[in-house]
Amino acid sequence: MTTAVHTTALKLAGLRAMKEAKAAQGSPRTIAARAKAGQLNARQRIDLLFDPGSFVETGELARKSGAENPLGDGVVTGYGTVEGRPVCAFSHDVTIFGGSLGEVFGRKVTDLYDLALRVGCPIVGINDGGGARVQEGVASLASFADVGQMVVRARLRRTERLLGCLRGSRASGGG
Repeated sequence: MTTAVHTTALKLAGLRAMKEAKAAQGSPRTIAARAKAGQLNARQRIDLLFDPGSFVETGELARKSGAENPLGDGVVTGYGTVEGRPVCAFSHDVTIFGGSLGEVFGRKVTDLYDLALRVGCPIVGINDGGGARVQEGVASLASFADVGQMVVRARLRRTERLLGCLRGSRASGGG
């Protein structure tokens, strides 16, 4: 019988490995085509929006169950500062499932809306996705409804600002 050693160093090494794997994921063909066309990826768009070093990603390692599913689930979500002011933002990652909205993607975005509502800061959505993730069926559509409900809640509060940006020739999904 072997006993697994669970030291902090091993756990941190595992976390670093997961983050490195996340940075290397995405469709190589899509990444190359976007780079050739001069289009920014989700992370680059986020980096341009926020003050340098201020962005904190949320749900970075979230994924639908199954080892083959990508980390982050096709959306970069988080918070930071823009010109010194707190802001939440999400950006579709078109290199993962075409940036389409699935169950985990939807949960990440609704959690971010909830944070923005609690803190009272604006939320920026950079939409460049393929709509609902058909492979997930009803769960994807339910996530779309959840995101829509959060948008309505934020608009009804009228204390937060909602900013959106549609990119590319794809359908807008998630906000």
